[in-house]
Amino acid sequence: MAKAITKLFRDPKDAEKAFKELLKCGFDARDIGILMLQGEGFRRLQSALKGIASERTSLPDIGTVIGIGPIASAIQQSDPGNALIQALNITPEAYEYYRFGILVGGILVSVHDSEERLIKAQAVLRASVPKPKVMETGARSPGFAVADRMNATNPMDAPMSGDFRKY
Repeated sequence: MAKAITKLFRDPKDAEKAFKELLKCGFDARDIGILMLQGEGFRRLQSALKGIASERTSLPDIGTVIGIGPIASAIQQSDPGNALIQALNITPEAYEYYRFGILVGGILVSVHDSEERLIKAQAVLRASVPKPKVMETGARSPGFAVADRMNATNPMDAPMSGDFRKY
């Protein structure tokens, strides 16, 4: 039985990278679903989606969306919201989360396959988003100018004397 795994991307470049990596890992383009607003994000993804059928429809509270793959058939139903919940195998709360993410310009990518292959798809989807870079500022807080360690300023870690009234 086919199941689905989903990921919401903020950047169309990351969604395109995930789509290409999924194809490279042997997933069929017909098993990869994409849902996004009609607009700039779709224009950026069109080069990667050449020859793949897409459907346009208007979803309540979102506007005109474009669906590709298994999602395309779901959004053509009479009740597209419930059809998406069924197709993506998600809860109504997750649907609301994805609906809001798409509304603000996100791109939903889903993979529909067997459970064993979905583990690989999940790893590919996670790896397609770059890790945020942590920048060292080199600045020190003035509150810790004399302390070399954080616990040196904590009275609980200070050496105890016999007089417990100080603590």
